Amino acid sequence: MVSGLALGLVSVDGHAANSQCNGLDPNTTPCAGISGVSGDAFAVTYSGNNNTNSSQKRSCALSNNPVGSEMVNITANGTGAGGALVAAGMGGEIPFLVQYRQPSGGSWTTLSTSSATSFVTLTEATYNTCDNSGGSSGGQKVRIRIQRADIQDAPAGVYTGTFTLTADPPAGGMNQTSLSANVTITINEGLNLTKVKSNFSEGTWDLTGNETNRDNSICVWSNNRTTFGGNSSYNVTVTTDHGSFVLMSGINTLPYEVYWGSDLQPTNLSRSNGTLLTYGVAETFFTTDGNYTCPTNADTNAQMLVFWDEDDLSAAVGSLTPYTSVATVTISAAP
Repeated sequence: MVSGLALGLVSVDGHAANSQCNGLDPNTTPCAGISGVSGDAFAVTYSGNNNTNSSQKRSCALSNNPVGSEMVNITANGTGAGGALVAAGMGGEIPFLVQYRQPSGGSWTTLSTSSATSFVTLTEATYNTCDNSGGSSGGQKVRIRIQRADIQDAPAGVYTGTFTLTADPPAGGMNQTSLSANVTITINEGLNLTKVKSNFSEGTWDLTGNETNRDNSICVWSNNRTTFGGNSSYNVTVTTDHGSFVLMSGINTLPYEVYWGSDLQPTNLSRSNGTLLTYGVAETFFTTDGNYTCPTNADTNAQMLVFWDEDDLSAAVGSLTPYTSVATVTISAAP
């Protein structure tokens, strides 16, 4: 980003356009220009929020046409197929939005890559340099926006791209101008765990047989993957308020086992096909996918099973006070 320039400003009356358009007859030579973000770097970091905006950059778009109510048409184009706005890296592309806003706190408008969006032009020629003055609060603004739905299948990493803004007078003209800016999108390593049920209660034991309680609707999201939409990995660690896998009623204890399974294992988790977890020890699992918010049961991709052995149940001291334990399931990044 260029800084430290000394600029001389020229006063131009009325609804004049930028210096490129000064002196041109708008009826015969429609003219428009845009400036202010050329060469700027828009850096966006995703850390798990739904949508993330870059820092805003100042821009200035002007036109000399139509006379008295000047408008300027702005189009955004990127380096993807058909001019798509994308940043590339880690074996794939992440789309992003380019949004434009009028001065003085106007609403943000998403620019299209296929058709121009019309804006009211600035009214002071001094805004060629996007300086703060007058009533336009430093000109228009540009920002980059990414959306979680577009990146939840992407590997963590750095993605780069460019985009171009082109300004045209409403009726078209040979004096359209354009500028380009760089985009860097950083996707931090992220994890999310949802839908673990809060209670694995088995009620009163009927004095015969083993007891099991299963949760088939757990959702784990991880972007620790090497390809877009490929298998991702995560660690599972389970601890309790008692320091081991035991239920307690007063001073009396009742041991239990915890098993975990992912969507790459059989869907009906059991002791025979699940992975027995060791207390406090991280175990690595893999998943084909996982929606960050897991809105439906179709998005679930993990299971947890709690098992009580009949011999342990028989050996436990009878009590009218339930045996209880509070377990904490922790998801962490796999090495």
